[in-house]
Amino acid sequence: MKRSYVLIALGLIAAIAVVSTAVAGGLNGPGANVAKKKGRRGPAGPAGPPGAAGAAGANGVSGYQVITATAPYNSTSPKTTNPSCPAGKQLLGGGTVITHDATNDPIALTGDGPNPLGSSNTWFAEGVETTATGSSWNMQTTIYCGNP
Repeated sequence: MKRSYVLIALGLIAAIAVVSTAVAGGLNGPGANVAKKKGRRGPAGPAGPPGAAGAAGANGVSGYQVITATAPYNSTSPKTTNPSCPAGKQLLGGGTVITHDATNDPIALTGDGPNPLGSSNTWFAEGVETTATGSSWNMQTTIYCGNP
């Protein structure tokens, strides 16, 4: 008789295990992570203390200076401008604009950039009439300089 109680108990334990696994959706089923689900998010906590200061950034431009050179406003061609940065300054960039009387004047820039033959702190710009015109025009070159 004792043996029957042991077999019944083992059978009952096995049945409970099978039912529990089935109800939970199997070992990897949808009910497997029931205990891992999170509840509602609570209110935000107080702000933490400020963080440590970051590393210093790279130095910016200092000693910034703008230099402008303007060619005469007339019908002479070609025209050039050659502005330079003052001693101790470095050329950062620049550009040239042409101003003229008529909208269709055949005028073109043939050079506009750091002087390829001179100082690296000089800008060279040249404008020409591609076809002779009696219209007045000029060029204005602006360069930007800064401390090295």
